[in-house]
Amino acid sequence: MDFKTFLVLLGMAVAVTKAAPNSDHRVPTVRTEDELIRGLEGALSNGRTAVIRFYADWCPVCQADVHEFNKLIDKYPESSTKFFRIDVDQHPQLVSEYGIKAVPTYFVLRRNTAHSTFHGAQDVDNFLQRV
Repeated sequence: MDFKTFLVLLGMAVAVTKAAPNSDHRVPTVRTEDELIRGLEGALSNGRTAVIRFYADWCPVCQADVHEFNKLIDKYPESSTKFFRIDVDQHPQLVSEYGIKAVPTYFVLRRNTAHSTFHGAQDVDNFLQRV
C-alpha cells in the first residue's frame, strides 16, 4: 500500500471513530490469550473448525463486513464451528503472534493447523468456496 492510500484510509478511519461498534455481538470478544487458547483447544479437540476474526472498531471495512460475518455464523452451527473475535487494539501481543497486517483478517483452523487465512471483507459464498 502506498503512503497516499494509507492516508486516505486513515482519514476514513478517523471519520468513523464515533460510529457504532461492530454488531457481531453473538460472538463474544476474546478477553485474554488464555481464553483464546482454551477455546481453541476445546473446539479443535472435539473435531470442530475454528474461525478467528481479527477486527478493530474504528475500521470501516470491519464494520461493513459484520453482516457477512453474521451470515457465516448463521450458516455453521456451534456443533461444527467455533467463532472467535479479537479486537486488535486490545490484544497487540496476539496481533504480533498471528502476524496480523490488516483488518479484518480471518484465520480458519482445522485439526490444530491453520487451514486458511483471509484478509479484508469476505462475501460468505466466496469464503465458503475457499475454505
